[in-house]
Amino acid sequence: MSYNEQNIHNNSRPIKGAPIEEANPVLTVIVGVLLDTEPLLYKDSEDNYTGLIMDVWEQITKKANIKSKYIYIEKPNYNNEIKNLNKEKYDVLIGDISVISERSKLANYTRTLFLSKDVIVFKRNDTFNTSFLSSILKIFIKPLAIFLGLGFLFGYILYLFDKKRGLHWSLWGTIGSLLGEPGTIVERANIKKHSALFSSGVILLVAFFFTMYLQSIITAKSVTYLNKYDPHLKSIIDNKMLVNEGDSHIFTLIHHGAEPVYIKKDENSRDNYLKSLKNKKEIDGYITTIINAKRDVELYPSLSISEYDFGYDQIAFMVKKNRNDLLQRINTSIVKLQENNFIKNKCELYLPNKERICDI
Repeated sequence: MSYNEQNIHNNSRPIKGAPIEEANPVLTVIVGVLLDTEPLLYKDSEDNYTGLIMDVWEQITKKANIKSKYIYIEKPNYNNEIKNLNKEKYDVLIGDISVISERSKLANYTRTLFLSKDVIVFKRNDTFNTSFLSSILKIFIKPLAIFLGLGFLFGYILYLFDKKRGLHWSLWGTIGSLLGEPGTIVERANIKKHSALFSSGVILLVAFFFTMYLQSIITAKSVTYLNKYDPHLKSIIDNKMLVNEGDSHIFTLIHHGAEPVYIKKDENSRDNYLKSLKNKKEIDGYITTIINAKRDVELYPSLSISEYDFGYDQIAFMVKKNRNDLLQRINTSIVKLQENNFIKNKCELYLPNKERICDI
């Protein structure tokens, strides 16, 4: 990924309040800014870099007496940028960075700032009812063939052993029994004739197990179908989910048993998600933050948000290894900003609909 070195500049924007902690000497650091999640961190219409995370970071710099030189990354691959942090391209990374154990091997996390919720977005199947009925009909074909075959076979056998019933009643009684109405067999059974009684008993036994089989196969097929096409599925095991290369959601999907399908992150990422959902039937959906999901569903009515629960991610900054002095300054400042409710208030200002848990 190339970087525009002109994006590097000194932190000079004045911020009201929050006096500098004079006990700490000024510390100059290079800060990698991961710009991709409005309203957390983004460039506004006037080309100013702003958002919840930028506000929090700049308040930290005042508390900790830190002077920042920024490098802005417009479409970041998070895993690659964390590797760059490990290679000392930056001193600090700020952005919508999830706390993941694999990443902690490369750099240190700060204290958690707030919690973020991830969800699955699905393409709603507008032909669901028609498709479901069609599937049910297909499910019935094999059992129906077995049903008719057994009905006529055992009905005819019953007729041979008890011709007083007549062929019509023998066939009808057998079919009725297979449908769960044994009275058509029992009421007309000739209990004085052993062969007729035996054949009636066999038919009742077959009818019982056939009914159990029919119910189980239809239930199993129906559940499988509903889990595949209903956006409010209860499991994503073996489902194919789109995800950006280098995204923390990769680890989430793998942990929950899904199969990640990777998309290169660029300015067309959102469109690529939607095109893949539209053109590839094997793609089941994609994982994203609740903020992005609500925006996508609003823009594209064919999408819906799954009720599958991932829980919450911890969001924090990252500091390169062996910079314990810098890490301590940042963490101390985060504690102060949490104690005076600065982070909580800023979080609720940018995210009023409780899309994140701000008070931690």
